[in-house]
Amino acid sequence: MKRLIVITIALFALFASAQDSLSISEPFFIPQGRWGLHIDNNPYTWAWTHISHDDFMDASSLGLLNLGLGAEYTYRDNRSLRLMAHAGLIGHNDFSIGESLGPSQPRRIVEQITVDFQHFWYYKRLYFGLGPSFEWRNTSYSCERYEDYLIENEGSQKNIDKAIATYEKFGSRGFNQRHLSLGVKATLAFRVFPGWYVGLEYAPRVVCHSQLTYKNDSDDEHEPIVSEPAIGTAAGHFDHQLSIVLGCCINLTKRNP
Repeated sequence: MKRLIVITIALFALFASAQDSLSISEPFFIPQGRWGLHIDNNPYTWAWTHISHDDFMDASSLGLLNLGLGAEYTYRDNRSLRLMAHAGLIGHNDFSIGESLGPSQPRRIVEQITVDFQHFWYYKRLYFGLGPSFEWRNTSYSCERYEDYLIENEGSQKNIDKAIATYEKFGSRGFNQRHLSLGVKATLAFRVFPGWYVGLEYAPRVVCHSQLTYKNDSDDEHEPIVSEPAIGTAAGHFDHQLSIVLGCCINLTKRNP
């Protein structure tokens, strides 16, 4: 953590000291007063979530349909404020994308909604952003047809191995775990073209509230779902997320003739 703080301060100092040397003739210059509409996607994400169901850190990957939309205002040349919201499926590496449409295999899925407010420093093709981040995250685990799935896939050892590993890791009881977290997000990106960029985003967040709900796995549809607060084990833990970001910015400010 100390190393991350030192790197963040160094990036801040580098961008803050270098920006004022840019002239308005630079092709990647961002003028004061510009409004922009940002649309981006996280094609690949690594996420670490504290699971209070069995008190361990769950690592997931494979970003899918994690889309973002936001607005940016340049309050000073090459300095801006950006508000972004993201929603999507960030991880389900227990099965392939093609298998995600079937409900049979034991698996867990991670979903999230985030809202970020970052300050950005631009320098030529590079830019660096830092600011507060809010996250809602839901980890859902299902295993209601575990035995049937093993029989149906007896000819595929790969599928059986994945199912057994998932079952042994998460257990025989399906659950949903919802987190509300607050933290910071840091972004480092490279502008391939003035309106298109690729980069990395890292967000450590502290879990402020967490609730664990066990699913009804019995045959009795009228049996109540058990809801258990997980404040004692999940709150105070860190969730981490590292993402590749691909995006574009649409200039909404009319250019002078």
